[in-house]
Amino acid sequence: MCGVMWRLLCRCLTHGYFLHFLLLFLLILQCAHGSGFFELQVLEMANPRAELSTGQCCGGAARNPVTGRCTSPCNTFFRLCLKEYQSNVSSTGSCSFGNTSSSVMGQSSFTLADPERGKLVLPFTFRWT
Repeated sequence: MCGVMWRLLCRCLTHGYFLHFLLLFLLILQCAHGSGFFELQVLEMANPRAELSTGQCCGGAARNPVTGRCTSPCNTFFRLCLKEYQSNVSSTGSCSFGNTSSSVMGQSSFTLADPERGKLVLPFTFRWT
């Protein structure tokens, strides 16, 4: 359908029918749509104190009194949340443009040997802002 519209559009331009060109151009605009993928690739994670984002130890473990580090490691996964622009970034609220999560990628600190394992892909079907 869109290919036929493009041929008609070109014919209108070569024969001097500007109004027809304008109308056909408006019809072609409806043929276009946006889509794509937002990709985030995690290569490395460092959490030497083995803490949650709240500052507490993973799994409710106790801290080592000498080092101050948590005694049990965290199971680390990532959550990707796309939302509208925020001047003060917040981890709460809705993910207006979608979200996805990874499986557990490692413990508190790790480097991925296979970079593809750390890829989070979020498809979208709207015009990117």
